[in-house]
Amino acid sequence: MAQSMEIDECVTTMAATLPVCQVRGIAYSTFSIVTICDNEEAEIIQYDNPHVIMLRNGKNYVYPETSVEVDGKTIYKSKVKVQEGDVFIIMSDGCVHAGVGMPHGNLCVGASNI
Repeated sequence: MAQSMEIDECVTTMAATLPVCQVRGIAYSTFSIVTICDNEEAEIIQYDNPHVIMLRNGKNYVYPETSVEVDGKTIYKSKVKVQEGDVFIIMSDGCVHAGVGMPHGNLCVGASNI
């Protein structure tokens, strides 16, 4: 994304390269991408994380969502017109398993305020 790769190409590449746990049958990695375009629109791309929470005027805002299959993985996409003060809360439920056996912890919750 940082090198101006098209979002669909980025998602396809990421989804196609995620290894799958042979025991649990789930991907080892997940992702959430929020791109703000010209301070007007948020594009949200998500795979296997808790869905991004969007707050508008301090209340949960239910944004439209579509899904697409990429290499057998369900990718969720959304486009939302943003307003000043909108807040996006992005989280992962995989942090507790990331780097199992490593002597460090991870903080995997992010929030962005428009």
